This record gives sequence, structure tokens and C-alpha cells, in this order.
Amino acid sequence: MGLVSYIIAVGLVIGRMGVFHPEDLGYTASSALGIVVFEVLLVKMFCYLLNVGSELQFLDIVAFSGYKFVPTIIVVLLKPWAPWWMTWTGFFYFGFALAFFMIRSMRYALIPESSAVMGVNTHRKRRIHFLFVIAMMQFLYIWILIRYKTSKL
Repeated sequence: MGLVSYIIAVGLVIGRMGVFHPEDLGYTASSALGIVVFEVLLVKMFCYLLNVGSELQFLDIVAFSGYKFVPTIIVVLLKPWAPWWMTWTGFFYFGFALAFFMIRSMRYALIPESSAVMGVNTHRKRRIHFLFVIAMMQFLYIWILIRYKTSKL
């Protein structure tokens, strides 16, 4: 749902700029879907490498990956009509909010409470670092998504 809303928002912004072309919707959809697939595969691969069991299911990862479209839509709608400093303020504010949300939400699945036992601290540290990397990668994903391209620009 977030993906479709993002595509519609980008189409609206491009249309308001007067440079809309139907190919832009396809480009936007494929690039956004590519980012979601890349993130899901990356998280799934690291879950395998960090030996995260059945706590984090595939559909949970897909759902967590879709949350990035909420702040992205807001920034995309801010971009053409707000001053540059307001756009970047929104980018960083909503990016940090998304990163905080991802850390708080995925913490329970990636870092089980039973890992406080001695001997598991190395796995715990790796999982915490992985969780931090996931949260910071959201900035990169949002930045890529707000740089929508049109066929005429």
C-alpha cells in the first residue's frame, strides 16, 4: 500500500511540474520495488548469517521494508513546494523517526531477551550492529527514493 501511494505521489508531483510521462510511473515503480527487494534480501541474508531463527518471518521483513514509504511520501510532497531547508529538515526528521521506529520494532525479533547469558554476547553485539545498520540504511533508501527521475528532465 505504501509502495502504491509513493508511486501516486511521485506521479502527482511530476504532473504538477508539467513534465509527466506515463513511463515515469513505471520507472518509479521498478526502482521502488527494487529497493524493497534489495532490503528484504539483505535482511534475510544477514538473519541467516547471524543465526536469527524463526523470530523474524519473511512477511515481517516485507512489512518493515514498507514503512519507509511513509516518510518518503511526505518528503516527496514537500520537495517541489517547500524551501530547500524545509525539505532537508523533513528528510532528516522523518529519517531519524523511521530509524528509531525500526530499531524499536526489530529489536525484539533480532535480539532475544535470553541472549543475556554469558557466551552469547558476541552474537548480541553483532545483532545490535546489524540493527543499527538497518536503521541507518533507511536514510539511503529514502534519499534514493526522493530523487525521482522523469523522462523529460
